[in-house]
Amino acid sequence: MWSYVARRLLYAVPILLGVSMLVFALIHLAPGDVVDLLVPPEVPREVADALRRRFALDQPIYVQYAAWLGRLLVGDLGISFFTNRPVADELFSALGNTLILALPAAVLGFGLGVMLGALAAFNRGTWLDKVFSATAITGVSLPHYWVGIVLVAIFAVILGVLPAQGMGAGGVPTSWEQLRFLVLPVVTLSLIPMGVVSRVVRANVLEILSQEFVGTLRAKGLLNHRVLYHVMKNAAPSALALIGLQFGYLLGGSILVETVFNWPGSGGLMNLAIFRRDIPVLSATILVLATIFVIINILVDVLPLTRDTRGILDAAAFARLPKGAYFINMARGGHVVDEALLAALDSGHLAGAVLDVFNTEPLPAEHRYWTHPQVQVTPHIAGATNPRTASPGIIDNIKRLRSGRELINRVDPKTGY
Repeated sequence: MWSYVARRLLYAVPILLGVSMLVFALIHLAPGDVVDLLVPPEVPREVADALRRRFALDQPIYVQYAAWLGRLLVGDLGISFFTNRPVADELFSALGNTLILALPAAVLGFGLGVMLGALAAFNRGTWLDKVFSATAITGVSLPHYWVGIVLVAIFAVILGVLPAQGMGAGGVPTSWEQLRFLVLPVVTLSLIPMGVVSRVVRANVLEILSQEFVGTLRAKGLLNHRVLYHVMKNAAPSALALIGLQFGYLLGGSILVETVFNWPGSGGLMNLAIFRRDIPVLSATILVLATIFVIINILVDVLPLTRDTRGILDAAAFARLPKGAYFINMARGGHVVDEALLAALDSGHLAGAVLDVFNTEPLPAEHRYWTHPQVQVTPHIAGATNPRTASPGIIDNIKRLRSGRELINRVDPKTGY
C-alpha cells in the first residue's frame, strides 16, 4: 500500500507543476496592468516604473515564474501587491473561514444525499422515489448563487429572521448568534453535493439490489436492517470516492456563494484578487486549493485500502499457514490473493483452495484460477464459511480437494461471512 501512496504522491508533483504554470500564464495573459490599479494616473511615470521593478513585472514571464517557483519551494508565497502583507497570512486565514463554511455544508449535503439516495432506491417506483429523485435533481440544477440570493431575499429581507451576509464576530461559532450567519450559506452550498451524491447512491444501491446475493441473504432469513447493512457496505466505496471529490469542490467552488454572502473565505479572497490583479495572492490561492484537491483524491483512493483486509493475503501470509492445509476464501473473492496463492499451491505448501468469487470483480477468462488443478472456484455466495453450514456446492468442492488434511477457514470478523 505504501508504495502505491508513494507513486500517487510522485504523480501529484507534475500535476501541481502544470497547474502552477497554467495559472501563472493565464494571469499574465489577462488584459490590464496591476500598476495602473495601484497608482493614480497623475503620478509620474518614474514612480510606476519603480513599482514594476520592485514587483519584477518588468522581467519576462518565464523569469517571473522561475523566481516565484523558487520562493514557493522554500515556503514563501510572496507579498500581496495591495495590502503589502504576506500572502500566507491572508490565505490561511481565509482557508480557515472556508472550512468553517464547508464542513457543515459537507455534513448536511452528504448526509442528506446518502439518505435520500438509499430511500429512493429501496422505494423504487413509488411516490417516495419520485419525490426524493426530484429533490436531488433540483439541488443539482439550480445555480447555487441564485439560490443564495433567493434565500437572502426571503429570510433576511422579507422575514428578517437571519442575517444576509458576513460571519459575525469571526472564528469558530460557539453561540446561536454566530451560528445564525452560517445557516443560509451552508444550506446554499450543500444543495449541489446533496443532489450529486443522492443520484449516485440511488444508482449504486439499485444495481446492488438487483444482484443475486441480496436474494440469498433474504432467503437465509436475515432481517431487513442486516440486508440494508450489506447493501450499503457494497455501495460505500463508490459513494466515498464521490464524497471526497465533492468536498474538494466545496473548498474550491465556493467562490460565488462566498461572494453572495460576503463570507471572508478563500473564494472571496480569490474573487478580490482577480479584480485587483493581485498576482501573488491569486497564484498562491489557486495552487493551494489545487494541492488540497489532489491530496483529497489521494486519500479517497488510499482509505479503502486501509479497510480492505484482503491486502494481507500476500506470500508471507500464506507461508504462515500449516503445510498441506487447504485455503477457503468465500467472502472476499479469490482474485485478490492473486499470484501469492498460486505460488503457495505450486510450491506444495498448500494442498488446495476453494474460492467464492460471487459479488466480486470478475476474474478474467484467461486467469489461471479457472484451470489450476488445485483450485475450485464457486460462482455463488457461500452463505457461511463454515463447511458444516455452507451450501451443497461448496461442500462438494471441499470434498473434491480434501484428503483428511486441515482446512484453513478465513472468516470476515465483522459479518461472520
